[in-house]
Amino acid sequence: MTGQIERRRRIGSDIQPDNTGRENDYKGTIYEYQVTQIQVSDAFRRRAFELYENKCVLTEIEESPLVTLSHIVPRSDEIGYAEDITNVMLLNWTHHVAFDSGIFTLDTDLRLRVNPAFKANDSWLRRTLLERDGKKLDLPEDVYLSEDRIRERNASIEWWPLSK
Repeated sequence: MTGQIERRRRIGSDIQPDNTGRENDYKGTIYEYQVTQIQVSDAFRRRAFELYENKCVLTEIEESPLVTLSHIVPRSDEIGYAEDITNVMLLNWTHHVAFDSGIFTLDTDLRLRVNPAFKANDSWLRRTLLERDGKKLDLPEDVYLSEDRIRERNASIEWWPLSK
């Protein structure tokens, strides 16, 4: 997970044999988590949400619990960028996870770039990612994303740069 270090310890298991004699886990396993997380301040979060008018830059979803701060360079990679307003954008949770996992990125001209290997079965992902590949983001007025942060992020993406 971006922005946090996670340690898991298996506490116990409720694995029971089924009627075939095989063990099947129908009850799950209890884990204990210890998380160290780099968290942004409430003031920074409010400022970012205000700049982005509380909307996802890709879908314009604006329901608060569905929209989140997405860091271009993850907070866990560089704590100094955690509250750099040019290192964040607002995305809905689905696109935040897609961005963090490298399904798409931005180029320094703020065009959406989708991993060529990504094939979406879902019509919403096709519409919001694949059909917008190469198109420039329409950012709110007074919003600027750092070209340096974008370059730094893209250097860590296996499929980047795109073949010409």
